[in-house]
Amino acid sequence: MIQQLARRARLMGGQIRRGDGQAIVADVRRWTWSSSAACGLRFTRDAEVTPPPAMVPLHTRPLDDDIAADVFDVPNLSSADQLFIDQRREMYDAGFAGGWLAVDEDERPAYLQFLVPPSQRELITKVFGPGLFDVPDDTLLVEGAWIPPEFRKRKVMGEGLALVTQAALASHGPDIRYAQCYPAADNKGAVLGTRSAGYEVNHLRTETWRLGRRTIDVVPATEADFAVFGGVGSN
Repeated sequence: MIQQLARRARLMGGQIRRGDGQAIVADVRRWTWSSSAACGLRFTRDAEVTPPPAMVPLHTRPLDDDIAADVFDVPNLSSADQLFIDQRREMYDAGFAGGWLAVDEDERPAYLQFLVPPSQRELITKVFGPGLFDVPDDTLLVEGAWIPPEFRKRKVMGEGLALVTQAALASHGPDIRYAQCYPAADNKGAVLGTRSAGYEVNHLRTETWRLGRRTIDVVPATEADFAVFGGVGSN
């Protein structure tokens, strides 16, 4: 509970500094009384996938200090985009491993994703709070996606996510067999984009907030279970 309160305070502090009153109100409402569902989608090591090609040639490279400024210091962002990139910078500054980029021919970042190894389970709990991500020993946690504005509407997500997932899994030994992500069930674009990268339905996670207390329910799921979300689980 203390960890959750500390994280909420950090997020709200950033929103206050940016003068983002709408985000503050939305977060307070969510923490007070809300329920949300996320699709548990999983990528299997050595899976043969053919994602839709991006409109720009892409290749992968790890996120490191040499390119971090190009990723995080993006000028003229909207307040919503600034919040997103600040949260991803927080992950990098906190020491999360597994940051990967899909970059174009000029090494410009087109897609960012963290694929965090299970060895960082303690850091995952510290940052995201207990119970949200139960990471098995054979699975990478996929979090913190980002597409810079100049690469949006250029179809980089499917190929970019597939490339960085394969690169991240290849960087580990054979004991790491899967990558797992949790797009919001009502975010059809994110779910379909993740599916196009070769991720398959695995389970459903429901997060409920009641007066600042969070509960997490995880149940196995199949393709048929996602029909309640208007077909977002279908390619």
